[in-house]
Amino acid sequence: MPDTNPTPTPDSNTNSNPLPAPNSNTDGPVPRKRADQDQYLADRANETRQIVGVIMDDGAVRTKLAPKGFDTQRLTGAIALCDTFDAKWNARQNAMGVQTQKSKAFTDLFDAATKSLSDFREIVRGSEDPAPTPELLVACGITDDVPVDLQKFLTHAKSAYTTAKKAEYSAFMTKLGYTAQVLDDQIAALETLRKADEDHSKESGNAQKATDERDKAFAPVNAFRNSVMKIARRVFRKEPEQLSKLDF
Repeated sequence: MPDTNPTPTPDSNTNSNPLPAPNSNTDGPVPRKRADQDQYLADRANETRQIVGVIMDDGAVRTKLAPKGFDTQRLTGAIALCDTFDAKWNARQNAMGVQTQKSKAFTDLFDAATKSLSDFREIVRGSEDPAPTPELLVACGITDDVPVDLQKFLTHAKSAYTTAKKAEYSAFMTKLGYTAQVLDDQIAALETLRKADEDHSKESGNAQKATDERDKAFAPVNAFRNSVMKIARRVFRKEPEQLSKLDF
C-alpha cells in the first residue's frame, strides 16, 4: 500500500483529522531528490564509459596508464561493469514505471470506494420517506466514523453493504436504489480495491529490489572511476593536455 492512504471523502460522521505527512521533520540537511540522485548515477556511469573509451583509443594516454593497472583486461572489465549497470538501470526504470501505474490504480479505486461509501451513508441518513430507524443506522455502521486505514476501511464498508442486504433492511434500501445487485457490486469493488493494494505492495517491493540491485551495480563503476581519476591526475600532473582528454 502507498505510504500515505488517500483520505476518505468526509461526511458528518467521518473522522477527518489529517494524518501527518511522512518525513515531515525539516530538521537537518535537505536530502537529495530521488530524480537528482538517479541522474547523478546515470551521469557517473556514462562518464566512466567515456573515460574508458578515451584510454583505449588514445595511445598516449593508454601508454601511461597501462602500467598503473589500467591494461586491456581492466578496461574491458570496466566496460562490462558499465553494461551491467545499464541493464540494472533499465530494469529499475521499468519497475518504477509499473509501481507508479499500480499506485495510481490503487489511489483511484480507493477514492472511488470512499466516495461511494460516503454517498451510501448520506443517502440512507438523509432519507425522510421512509426514514431510517436508529437500529438500521447502527447496524450499517452509519453512526460510526469511517476508518482511514485501508484494511479497517474495507472491513467497515463490506460490513455496511452486507448488512444492508439483510431481509429486514432490503425493502428500505431498495427504495433508495440500493438493490441487492447494487450492494453486491459495491462489495465486489471493495475486493478489487484489496487486490489493487496487494498488487501495489508487490510492485513496491519489486521496485525497491531493482533499486538496490542498480545501486549495487553502480558501486564498482564508481570505484573504477574514482581510481582512474586519482591515478591519472598523478600520472599526467605535468601533462594537463592529456588529463583534459579525460575531462578531469
